[in-house]
Amino acid sequence: MRDNVSSDVESSGRITRRLRGLHVRVIASIAALVLAICLTYMPVWLFIRLVPELKPFTRHVAEVLMLTYILSLAIGSVLTGSYIDTVGPNRKFYLIGGFGLAITLITTELISPLDINKAIIAWICFGIFTVIALFSILYLIKTGIHSWDRGRVLSSGFAVGAFLNVFLYHSVGSATEVTFLQAGALVVTSIVLYLSTSKLPSEVIDSVHVRDFRLYLFMLPTFIFAMFLGYLFRVFIITGKLHMILSTMEYMNLLSLPFLFALASGYIMDKYGRREAGIVGHMVLLLGSVTLLAHSLSGVLERSHIASVFTFALLEAGYGFMIPYFMVVWSDIPRKDLFGRTLTLGMLTGTAGVVAGVLMTTLLGNANLTLSVIISILIPMSYIIFKLPETLPRERLMHEEIRRYLKKALEVARKK
Repeated sequence: MRDNVSSDVESSGRITRRLRGLHVRVIASIAALVLAICLTYMPVWLFIRLVPELKPFTRHVAEVLMLTYILSLAIGSVLTGSYIDTVGPNRKFYLIGGFGLAITLITTELISPLDINKAIIAWICFGIFTVIALFSILYLIKTGIHSWDRGRVLSSGFAVGAFLNVFLYHSVGSATEVTFLQAGALVVTSIVLYLSTSKLPSEVIDSVHVRDFRLYLFMLPTFIFAMFLGYLFRVFIITGKLHMILSTMEYMNLLSLPFLFALASGYIMDKYGRREAGIVGHMVLLLGSVTLLAHSLSGVLERSHIASVFTFALLEAGYGFMIPYFMVVWSDIPRKDLFGRTLTLGMLTGTAGVVAGVLMTTLLGNANLTLSVIISILIPMSYIIFKLPETLPRERLMHEEIRRYLKKALEVARKK
């Protein structure tokens, strides 16, 4: 009788833990979805509000605002990381990040982008609140979700959120209406997170932490990837070249689909390993950059819509692969007591890379030359990613290898 009671209690506890784990996964995925809308807001905002005018002054304003946003991300990461490691995160983080983003979203839409002083203040606030939301969500993912589920949870939210953001701009028709919808989603999600997490979990769940100098090796691919993003911003968003290339076709429908490749990235990360997802995503991005250079040198990019769609779809697919990869890896590698400082290191590396890409493109004065230099750096990056420490637990990888071996053995036995 006693054994039956203890068995029932253990079974009940196991069901409760599973339900709690499912609950945290759903909440974290929703939070990542809303955050993805904010992470893709800046380029879409520039694309719609400033770039179509194609005037030198508006291009200058776009460049200033983008660099202001990048700088605010760096400042916000230092402040937020220091707070997390000294005081510790709490449920108020969700409200501060969510409500702050909602207010600044509406503010950036209501003010004139050509009122440079007000726009700078708005984007500084937007960047800081974005970091607060990002750090709090990654902390929830690290402490509440097993490492073999993190990739799928985060990438599913990122993929759907990024796709939804582009889809809303295309279908609703009014950028102001889209902004208010986004702000409402942020408020609702923040309240749900606050009410659903009475307290954050106290322990990190099943992570492989990088404690020695190898931690700094993760900075190199992060920097190079961010530098490539800086190049794309400088050449195609700020100058208006992308708008000129794609202005005569349904670009929103075509270029929002590759964001869904993030789902594949999360699946590969959790099933086969972080490095595999990083290598695949990097190779797709490298292929897209080589295609971009070839089409740019030949002049095909401006003449052929098919070439334009193919090129930018490859770049978006690489982007969809790599952003979740970096988020998951940088949430895996730190110990809990170094979580804030490690994420700050990752954010500072990324922001420095974007600025470096913009500056290098500006100083060299030739987009094709800049892209050639970046490609020459990207080529050996797959080897570097392969040599990075694997942050998915070895037990999980071994379990998958045994499972695949048994599956093949059963298939062979059935054929006999």
